[in-house]
Amino acid sequence: MHGVGVYTTAEGDIYTGTWDNDKLGANLDVRIQYSDGSRYEGLFKEWCYNNRGKYIYPDSSLLECEFLENCPVGKLKLIDPNGHVWLGKAEQGYGWLSPVNHYFDMLEKSRDSSRTKKSKKPEQDTVKSRRVSLSPTKPSSPTKTSSSPTKPKKK
Repeated sequence: MHGVGVYTTAEGDIYTGTWDNDKLGANLDVRIQYSDGSRYEGLFKEWCYNNRGKYIYPDSSLLECEFLENCPVGKLKLIDPNGHVWLGKAEQGYGWLSPVNHYFDMLEKSRDSSRTKKSKKPEQDTVKSRRVSLSPTKPSSPTKTSSSPTKPKKK
């Protein structure tokens, strides 16, 4: 393939971007949609997430950061499925994330509750930083059945 295009693997992964001699992206923006519902949007080089990008997990959590050979590096911003923002940093394949302005004081079990519940004062340091493994799906080079460049078959 050469130029802007879409390639769908037998597993259902979809690679969208600019192709050059059957190679995706060379430092250009790409979009990869994986069959498990996760996706990557950002710069791509030699079949690796490279430089700035977004990784969206199947639960719709969004990780914004810089990548170096598929690993998040430096400052992290994670938005969880509830819309809460977590900031942190990545080192050696792990990320340390801390919540930003999360406060849950009176969560009612029912909206129609006629009684008012007294709230307890939140304990100090109840929400702490979390250490999480940052292992987004590593892209794999689509396999070819022939040695000559071919366009993907339409479904």
